[in-house]
Amino acid sequence: IGVVREHIGAQSAATKYNAKLYKNEATPRGILKVPAFLDEKPKENVRKEWKRVNQGENIAIIDNGLEYQSISMPLQEAQFVESMKFNKAQISMIYKVPLHKLNELDKATFSNIEHQSIEYVRNTLQPWIVNFEQELNVKLFMDHNQRSGHYVKFNVDSELRGDSQSQAEYFKTMHETGVLNKNEIRELIERNPIPHGDKYLASLNYVFLDFMEEYQRLKAGGAVKGGDIKNEG
Repeated sequence: IGVVREHIGAQSAATKYNAKLYKNEATPRGILKVPAFLDEKPKENVRKEWKRVNQGENIAIIDNGLEYQSISMPLQEAQFVESMKFNKAQISMIYKVPLHKLNELDKATFSNIEHQSIEYVRNTLQPWIVNFEQELNVKLFMDHNQRSGHYVKFNVDSELRGDSQSQAEYFKTMHETGVLNKNEIRELIERNPIPHGDKYLASLNYVFLDFMEEYQRLKAGGAVKGGDIKNEG
């Protein structure tokens, strides 16, 4: 909990600092050095003049030996952007959320985003989904309902949906193997059913293993014909 608090706090502080910096027109903090001693009134006048010119109302003119010195660390030396990315990556790791879900796409490619989406469902959502499903099954159904096959299951197909080509290959395989018919596929892609679309297809090139040997004999023409055994006797 302490580690999580530190990372979230660091990210929050970096965000506030960034907002404050731009609110101040990205003007770094600094001081005006003068070789002589100034009373309070001259100091106030210099402070007002410096504030006025830094608000874009005039051009800064430093006279009477005044010298500006920055007292803030440059963002490049503080690695401000890198630290914000690191904090985002740490928080992402804690909650098991892929970086591309947080719009961090520096090292993202099409292939690894697709696999990270699968890992997101498997490692991030699935533990929560299983807990919800188990509790809903216990609280919503009686024992006889569960024995009858009633249960709750979350549909995560939208998170696992691939590109159009992969989706077409999947539906083609499901259709050719007889798992889905045309109307079931059309329903999944939100299309109206078509006539004769409820029939299932199956390939004639497949045979049960129990009949493989007999099928090969029949195919080769080596099956025993009726009367052959009697004639041999």
